[in-house]
Amino acid sequence: MELNAKQKNIIYSLLSHEHRNIAYKLKFINNPPKEITNELLHDVIGIIDDLSRNDNEESKKNIIILSALLWDYKKRDWYGLKDFLILILSRIGYSPSAIMVDEKYNDDEKKHSALHSLITELLISIHQLKFEIKISDEVFLLTYFQKKIWDKIDDNKILGISAPTSAGKSYIIILKAIDLLLKKNGTIVYIVPTLSLVSQVSIDFRKNLNRFKLTDYEVLNSYYKDYGDEKKIFVLTQEKAISSFSQSDEPFSSLRMLIIDEIQNVERVAQENDQRSKVLYDTLIEFRHQICELPHLVRIQP
Repeated sequence: MELNAKQKNIIYSLLSHEHRNIAYKLKFINNPPKEITNELLHDVIGIIDDLSRNDNEESKKNIIILSALLWDYKKRDWYGLKDFLILILSRIGYSPSAIMVDEKYNDDEKKHSALHSLITELLISIHQLKFEIKISDEVFLLTYFQKKIWDKIDDNKILGISAPTSAGKSYIIILKAIDLLLKKNGTIVYIVPTLSLVSQVSIDFRKNLNRFKLTDYEVLNSYYKDYGDEKKIFVLTQEKAISSFSQSDEPFSSLRMLIIDEIQNVERVAQENDQRSKVLYDTLIEFRHQICELPHLVRIQP
């Protein structure tokens, strides 16, 4: 959606309020900004509503920014603002963000506090249903982007994902890996570029294995032939991953999912001084030729 001149001026007015407030807090100016008027509130709400009916990332980014500013500078008599923002954020697939504007959200029951309108509650429930997944007996409310990843993994053997760090890529991929293991036992291999990520991903897997009572699974950071393949999750650097093929003719024979983080590093393979990219490339080739049936392959890049 292309914003017209009037809409741009309205957004400029709201952003100017934010800039003046920051300047006042930093003591760059002496007088605090005036409160947001009801007229400006109504104008911004109209823009948010219009943007929410467009299925594109630029509109969603603008909605998030405008919603955050309204919520930061809300006045006590703006009674319907919470309901409106929960509805809008649910409509565009940002239900987890909607939870942040509801201080009384019931996390155990995955339920918002009472709203002022039954119709609004029904609309929010309908929108949220589109972005819910169920793993075992637990229901997870995802963003539009995370739900798209979930569905794409189901529909495609090979998937590439590119998104900023805050998009929740690793979160949804680990949940999908757990979902696959609950349906059929096997092995997950998660290749990461750094030792710090080895530690973080391993912690995330262990937490979710305990959550879903998959306590007979091991999370390992090295491969040895004697380990066997059943009920293992390997979180490895590319060097550790490629070494597994020198130890066994058929490592990871029960592989259910292969995940490669920061796949874009392989693009530097032609550079003579970049040995790690060559190792990553060789690792991918080994998986391609020595694993008989390629499992779900997820490639991640920022």
